[in-house]
Amino acid sequence: MPLPKWLTTEDSRYLSGGVEKVDLAGSLSVEGFLDGRLQRAIETTVGNFIPAKAEALLGNARLQRSAICLSERMFGWGVYPSYYGSSFLMVPDSQRLLSMPEKSNGEVFELCDRIATGIDDLANMHPEQRFFVYFAMDSPYLNDSPATRLVSDPLTYDQIEEVFKRDARRYTWVSGDLPYDEYNAGWYKTDHHWTVEGAYEAYCHISEAMGFAPVPIEAKDFQPYDGLLFYGTLARRGLVDEWPDAVMDTGAADKYVKSVFIDGEKADLPSLHDRATYLSGEWNQNRFANHYSELFHTDYALIEIEGNEPETNESLLIVSDSYTNCMEALFAARYKHVYIIDSRFCEESVSSFIDEHTDVADVLFLMREAEFLSEETEKALELSR
Repeated sequence: MPLPKWLTTEDSRYLSGGVEKVDLAGSLSVEGFLDGRLQRAIETTVGNFIPAKAEALLGNARLQRSAICLSERMFGWGVYPSYYGSSFLMVPDSQRLLSMPEKSNGEVFELCDRIATGIDDLANMHPEQRFFVYFAMDSPYLNDSPATRLVSDPLTYDQIEEVFKRDARRYTWVSGDLPYDEYNAGWYKTDHHWTVEGAYEAYCHISEAMGFAPVPIEAKDFQPYDGLLFYGTLARRGLVDEWPDAVMDTGAADKYVKSVFIDGEKADLPSLHDRATYLSGEWNQNRFANHYSELFHTDYALIEIEGNEPETNESLLIVSDSYTNCMEALFAARYKHVYIIDSRFCEESVSSFIDEHTDVADVLFLMREAEFLSEETEKALELSR
């Protein structure tokens, strides 16, 4: 008879992101003993195979929260860490998790200016294409979240936006700024991604900035998968299993997809959106499974979507991270081809890709801060050469 998953090591592997690789043989030396590498390697090896490890981690975090909550009730913070030293915060009033805000600093603004200048230079190098930039909201950068007051001089969305809008640029900035209430309604409570409803709102905002009417999707078209409980990245890393998310979805966009190619190979529609598996209830049963990536596909270097009876013969290039995974098919209603490149995995520069794909009429940069303001984006823009 198989053991329940909570009693095995499986849950803990989801919490930690997998089994940690250990070079135990390489640590078997006098030097390894003296500098502590051998002890750490042994502890990690044993830790990878401790039964019920996830329950121990979660139970310890719950115990710490019970003490933290006493202080929260006394002082009325309205937000508190998920355990001592955690960078993930719990907001009991809205039963959601937030990441700890960052402090404002000059290095971030310098990086923003480099990326902004790089995109502007790219746009000037390719005058035949239109360029759009959408910086997706993430919880640390909300101007008015319950967590903002915990950090003096926090880095906020409007500060980053100011840099990208500071000078006249050839790209069009599409603001993703929004108040906490709208964020709370459009983002998962336990994950850093937006829900399909939040993604659809962003898509409508982007399409209007690009000059075309968005695909109409009514509120009734967004339906949950009954029985599916989602504990996202913030829950896994914050060791919280009290407030699961429901996962909403719509098949409205699938009818606009004619074919899909992933990293140059033809793929089926479930590779882009595995709705059939989730409708059948045959999703991954591990309680900490990443249903965002399993439903809306994992990340690839290059995805090409061919539109089914699109409005134009033009093509769109999206320079993306995982935030676009649940909205990409919507653009296929407008464009004959939608190319999605993820600079974390794609070795080709954006400029080179445009040169090779002369059908590209519009270019959209859509990422959150962690990927947008990164070395990978600088590399994609060829800023290091």
